[in-house]
Amino acid sequence: MSDRDALSLDIGWAPASRRHRPPQRPPGPPGLRRRRQPSARHRARGASVVGGAGSHRRRSVVKVAYVRNRRAGAWRAHGAYLARDGAQRPGQRGLGFTASRDDLDLAATLGAWQAAGDARLWKAIISPEQGAELDLRVHARALVRQMEHDLGTRLEWVAIDHHNTDNPHVHLLIRGRDDHGRPLTIDPGYIQRGIRDRSEELATRVLGLRTDHEILASRARVVERAQFTELDRRLLARADAQGRVSYAGPFLKDRRRLAERSQELRRLEVLVSLGLARRIGAGRWALSRELEPTLRQCQLAGDIMKSRARHQAHLSDPRLPLVVTRIEAGTRLAGRVVGTGLADELRDRRYLLLEGTDRRLHYILQTPDMERARGQARFHVGDHITLAGHAVTREGRTMVTTEIQVEPAKARPTGRREPETAALRTLAAVEREHGRPILVVAPSVEGLIYRGPLLGYVKDRDGHRYAVLDTGREFSAFRTDAPVHAPGREIRATSASVRDARGRQVRGWRLEDERQRQRERGRER
Repeated sequence: MSDRDALSLDIGWAPASRRHRPPQRPPGPPGLRRRRQPSARHRARGASVVGGAGSHRRRSVVKVAYVRNRRAGAWRAHGAYLARDGAQRPGQRGLGFTASRDDLDLAATLGAWQAAGDARLWKAIISPEQGAELDLRVHARALVRQMEHDLGTRLEWVAIDHHNTDNPHVHLLIRGRDDHGRPLTIDPGYIQRGIRDRSEELATRVLGLRTDHEILASRARVVERAQFTELDRRLLARADAQGRVSYAGPFLKDRRRLAERSQELRRLEVLVSLGLARRIGAGRWALSRELEPTLRQCQLAGDIMKSRARHQAHLSDPRLPLVVTRIEAGTRLAGRVVGTGLADELRDRRYLLLEGTDRRLHYILQTPDMERARGQARFHVGDHITLAGHAVTREGRTMVTTEIQVEPAKARPTGRREPETAALRTLAAVEREHGRPILVVAPSVEGLIYRGPLLGYVKDRDGHRYAVLDTGREFSAFRTDAPVHAPGREIRATSASVRDARGRQVRGWRLEDERQRQRERGRER
């Protein structure tokens, strides 16, 4: 990552505190551990279940949250997003599954739950470490059966498996009612540990315990990552009350412990380079108190950089510095909308990318006012907007509202907004950036076909707009007046008779989404 692409992080160094050391647990039998119970009348479901951990057990990442029933249509929209094209395995149809079905319409199901007046919707992401080796649907069904046993109630649920990242995972949606129609409440301890432990137990039953080699290989993959890792947890657990870690001592003869120690020492070198640890003697280091929160912030920064890359084609200047901006009382920010998207799939939080008049690219978590305006289609990509934060007092509480002024981008006769040509980058600029020539292809022969992923839209010296495809050995540019496809899509460019901006019949390029075209041909059959 280049300096101009990096997000700067303020790291205040201080020794680690003991709050990072996991609490000592009383000894007990393996497996389930029962905690001290509140009265049955006040106890949330799952309060008595906390699984036992084991270093060789299969790992699973589980994130759980709930959303309240506040914004009409929000649950249906979330279901439609989860069922989006390209998230599942190639050829799958974006349908959800339950204990007995594989053909559920997610959007319709979640929309019906919200329309029925449910107070909340529980959402979970289940991501076993070896998800590619598991049948995720079988895993999810077994997990829900175990959850029903732990919680003491039948659950109404729907899920969908995603394979669009390096870690295949399941999105699990649970209706916020128990089998008696009462609000479903789940104990925080079961949310934090219980569901994860159950997922790990199930994965271990199928795949067996992790071998020493697998454990070391898993840790080796994260030694240099700027995120909070299992190695960091081990270092914090090893540290004393002042956050000091010592590796002074006799030479280890055990090969596994020697390999673990080598990984931990390499991780300490990475932490020193990040300013999150410092060497204080031979074989001794002091860890920063901000180690965990800073590494989690670094991970967020990486996610933000990926968001920028997704909207790169809409930037007028890709060199603009990226900043995270929060709308507070007194904030006033103007610029052009270059993209929106989901910042947090679990909590349904959305971001806005704004190319500011201050020559900075602003990553903004959308406020409720912004989400409402976006949902009402008040602004679109390409529009110029001004955001102003105002402090207001309601019912004795002070809160910040966002005033939004919109200057729409110019519209085509069809009503479709398009990015203004002035905001597009030039052919020459894109050639310099990629170090590859761009061949402008003339539609000389009718029926000529090119295919490739869409890099984005550019302009020539005369202001004419082109779609640039990666066609293999070179980049190819095709003249177009209709920039309707998103960068990254597989596009088919066909030389054909088309109508120009004045309605005249001329030879030009017809650009089609290859996947959409194949779906339509399948329906025709």
